[in-house]
Amino acid sequence: MDIVGASEVTVTVAGGKTAEVKTAEFTNNKEAKGSLNVKKNVTVNGEATTTSLADGNYIFKIYSDEEQTTLATDADGNEIGDVTVTVSGGQSATVTVGNLLPGTYYVHEEEGAHGTTLTGENANDQLIEITEENYNKEVQTAEFTNNKDVGKLKIKKNVTVNGETTTGTLADGTYTFTIKKDGAEVTGKSPVTLTVSGGKSAETTVDDLEPGTYVVAEDLSKNPTGMDIVGAR
Repeated sequence: MDIVGASEVTVTVAGGKTAEVKTAEFTNNKEAKGSLNVKKNVTVNGEATTTSLADGNYIFKIYSDEEQTTLATDADGNEIGDVTVTVSGGQSATVTVGNLLPGTYYVHEEEGAHGTTLTGENANDQLIEITEENYNKEVQTAEFTNNKDVGKLKIKKNVTVNGETTTGTLADGTYTFTIKKDGAEVTGKSPVTLTVSGGKSAETTVDDLEPGTYVVAEDLSKNPTGMDIVGAR
């Protein structure tokens, strides 16, 4: 609490029943201080997720002006630095920024973190009003949602014997494939193995892939003995 006016008052006391009683009067003022929340939601292909595909740190700035040229300050006059919200396991995360005076705060997030896209109306920016009436009530939240689109591909292994389909076991075994993007194997997705049994085709789907061009190659060095590939390698 800060005092308004003098912290010391001189009072002259007079004697007698009818003497005026002087008052030593003091007023203290407390600046109302509030908080705001910054909340980050993530989705994958527009749906809630428990995967780590959109996990990571999301960075926000808080400005005092709509043009976003001046960073906001707290009640002590300190500039509010970057606000980092960390998403893990696809779960929403919230960070509270406190020690704020009543006023208007513009919360801004940059585009493109972790291959995501901000969604919704005014996706990058949210406005928070802290007033003397609401500062000590429910904390207002600037909420942002990022979406990450992913795709999938399928790998299928067919086998023949003397160029003909077979139900025998001559071509049975495990076949190995690599998946590369931009010349590098895709971590957590490559290599892939398919097991052929009784000459029947085998296939698998590789999902949660970022959009782009992939090269799928069969590792012939690991093929069952005597098996060669027909067509593309």
